[in-house]
This record gives sequence, structure tokens and C-alpha cells, in this order.
Amino acid sequence: MYKVFVVEDEQIVREGIRNKIDWEQTKYRLCGEAADGEMALSMISELRPDIIITDIRMPFMGGLELSRVVRHTMPYVRIIILSGHDEFAYAKEAISIGVDEYLLKPINSSQILSALDKVTKVIEEEKQKQLNNRRLQIELKSIEEFKRNRFFEELVLGEIGTSEAIEIACSEGIDIIAHSYIMLDVEIDISDQFSKKICSAQNYVEKLLKDRQDIIWFFRGYDRLVILIKGDNSSDLTETSYGIAQTLKYELERNIDIHLSIGIGSPVERIGEIAKSYSDAHNVHKYMGQLHHGQIISIGDIEDKEIGYSFLKEADNSIRESIRYLRSKDVDSFVEKLERKIISTDGQNTFIGCYILMDFVMSCVRLITEIGGDCTSILEQVDSLKNIFEIASSQEQFENFTKAILKKVIGIRDDSQNLKYGTVINKARRFIEDNYGDSSISLITVANEVNLSPNHFSTVFSQEMGETFIEYLTKVRIEKAKEYLSDPSYKSPEIAYAVGYNESHYFNYLFKKHTGLTPREYRNQIKKE
Repeated sequence: MYKVFVVEDEQIVREGIRNKIDWEQTKYRLCGEAADGEMALSMISELRPDIIITDIRMPFMGGLELSRVVRHTMPYVRIIILSGHDEFAYAKEAISIGVDEYLLKPINSSQILSALDKVTKVIEEEKQKQLNNRRLQIELKSIEEFKRNRFFEELVLGEIGTSEAIEIACSEGIDIIAHSYIMLDVEIDISDQFSKKICSAQNYVEKLLKDRQDIIWFFRGYDRLVILIKGDNSSDLTETSYGIAQTLKYELERNIDIHLSIGIGSPVERIGEIAKSYSDAHNVHKYMGQLHHGQIISIGDIEDKEIGYSFLKEADNSIRESIRYLRSKDVDSFVEKLERKIISTDGQNTFIGCYILMDFVMSCVRLITEIGGDCTSILEQVDSLKNIFEIASSQEQFENFTKAILKKVIGIRDDSQNLKYGTVINKARRFIEDNYGDSSISLITVANEVNLSPNHFSTVFSQEMGETFIEYLTKVRIEKAKEYLSDPSYKSPEIAYAVGYNESHYFNYLFKKHTGLTPREYRNQIKKE
């Protein structure tokens, strides 16, 4: 349905257009009319018609002047001019303005409908042209994105050499030359509302990273974001990587309610070594296990490098290697796979079940032994052939036994996976305990004390402590303030200064926020007790 607006100072002509055309039987709807161009402008702006039929000569504002304004403000509106003057000058000006049809009076309804049909044909052709252009742009963008993503995937997987990588990057207008590189591998965990959240996640990533000239990123599948960061030196690059990781994790988890696990690779100085940095970042996820899932961890955060790299070897198809990287949420599906190997519970397959069960138990025992755990409780449950046979011959017992063992193994495995920062965090806490009264203490001063960059320290501290540095420092200061308040010889301003606050009003505000009481109310409560 196309909306038509009529501008005509002669009432008889307006009424003729309005009444002599059976609008209901056409694809047009008369949405409004006006007696002159000036009066019509505000109505046209509000009603937004598709087509305007206007007389050429009217008081206040004529049809040509009206057409000129409409062409400038609403170029999509089509214009049909009605004229009682067969003058070349009028027609020439109408053409220069871009009027679609020029009709000479007197006119009848069939002429108007014919002119409307010609104009709507142009509108439909324009719409189809725009649609085709949009489709072409989308297709071209998809092709470009595919080529770009394919290039980066080959780059981070080490499937192309340095010369070829530089050549392709130049042809695609990608600046890949830098002194140092580091890779981030971001795993996106989306539990529900999949399609909506993954689109939102991609939009947020583009919003956060689009203006960064030092970052190249792409999605490797729907749940994997791969980021290449370029820099001038390795130390600054590592600091930058923690900052970007924290920003992404905070923004996406807060705004979209999804969870990110971020692995940071080792900094490298050659394009040919980018694949190594990505491999490190990707393999960190295998180290995370259930305990560290949902955190930001660098390959440099792993405590024992030799154990770490051994632990991060690609899994083979053995049960032990499968258990090595198994998460709690995948226990049920893992047990189902074991059960599918045992077709039924008749004699022959019970024997097969016994074999699979013992293979499973010994794989668990070897893994626990490898990581220094105690496997006595597991071995006690299969200390006789009778026990093994009973478990293997009952589907329910087999499920319960294997699931219980897996949960125990995962617990032991995850407890053994410690980062190297236990001593760092303890040192930081001791420094805070000794210096909480210094008003200049900050995340930067504590980070310097433990020889970590501020971003790195901020990430490690919040993950290990479950709270930010500021939250922890404030908590320590409030607890110390409580001790001072139990001694009546100290005044509130003195206590504020003693715990690191130069402004007593701010101290009072924080104290009440954390305890629900003002310092005076807290002191009175102590007296009563």
C-alpha cells in the first residue's frame, strides 16, 4: 500500500481526486491533502507519504518550490506535478528538480492512476535495486570475513610461513608487522539463549576492540574468540594482555551474562612464532580443569613449567587421557560412552564389562598416582574379582561406581592444579597488613612489592582471593578500625588516620557501609556488651 498526499489550491480539483478515484480498489491510500505548499510541508513531514501530487501554481508556496524542499529533506518521496500551463520553462525546471511525472490539466482519474502506476514502478525498482545492493554487500562482507578468518586461522595454527603471511596480510590491508606478539584464546561458555547471547557477545567484542590498532581478532567457531595483540616489547605486551582480558571478561559477563575462560600465551618476537603463542594459550584451557575454569590464566602462571607442558600434551584416545581433561558436567556423557561398549548383561558382555571396568579403574589410579594423589580408597572397592563382576553385571551399579570414582578423580586432579602465586598472594597480604595505615598504599605499590605488573597482579589477586584489591584493603582497614574503637582513648578522626584515611567523613561513610553502624554507634554497642 502506497500513501498519496494531494496539494492543490482549487477545491474542485482536490475533491475530484479524492472522490472520483475508488482508492479502496487500488494499491494506494489517500493519507492527506492541503491547499498550498506551505501548509502541506508540516503535514508531509508528519505523514511521510510515498507520493505527492501537487499543483504547480499555488499561493504562499507553489508546487515547484515545494518539490525543491521535499527533494532536499525527503529524497525518497516521489512527486507528480499538475499544471494548467503548457510552458517549456515550467517543465524544464520540474525536470531539473527531479519531478517524476508532469501532467497537464484538465486531468481525469485514469490519468492520475496511470501516473501513480509509473511512479510506483520506479519505487519498486529502486527498492529491488537497494535490496540487491544490500545482499551484494552482505555477500562481499561474508566473503571478506571468511578470507580474513581463514588467513588468521592458518596463521595461528602455523599452517603458513612468514613470507606468505606477510604477503596475504598486505593484500588484505592488514598490518601484521610488529616487534612482539602475544595470543589470547577466549572460551565462551553460553548455557542458555544461545543464538541471542552469541550475537550479543560478537557485537560487544566488536564494540570493545574495533578501534584498537594493536589488536587483530576473529571468532574460531561460535564459542571461541582468538585475539592477536601486537606490541613494541614483551613485558609491555604481557601487561596489555591482562588488561584486555580483564576488560573483556568484565564487560561480557556483566552485560550478557556469559562466562569466559581466557588463556594467555607466551610473548614471541617473530611472525613464525605466533602459532607457538596460540598453542600455549589454547593449552592453558586443558590445564584449567574444573577448579580454574572461568578465570584468566597465562602460560607463565603455571607453577612448574616442566610438569605444566607435560600435562598440556594433546590427549590421545585412551581413557586416562580423556579423564585428564574431563569436567564435572561431562561425567554423565563419559559414563554413557563406556556403557555403550557393554552391549548387554549376558555372560559374554559381562566379561567385556569387567575388562572395561578394570581398564577404567587402572586409568584413574595411574592418573592419581601421576599427580601425587592417594588412590587407596579406589583400589579398596575393587579388591576382589567378585566385586568387579558384581559392578560390571549391573548397569545401575556400573553407573553409580564409575560416576563416584570420576567425581573423586576430578576433585583430586583439580586440587593438585595450583598456580604459582600462593607465595605472591601471601606476600601481598603481609605487606597490606603491615602498611594498611599508609594512605598512599595502592594496587600499584603492592604490585611493585611482589614484582608483578598492576594488571597482572589485579587479575591474580581477585581470582585467588575472590575479591578485588580495593575490597580486600578496605576490609582489612575496617577490621583494624574495630580494634581501635574498642579502646576509648582513641578518637574517631585519629582512628581514621591510623587506618589510612586522611578524611574522617569518608572513613565514617565506609565504616557504616560495611558494618551498618557509624563508628560512634559501634563503640556504644561495644560498651553495652
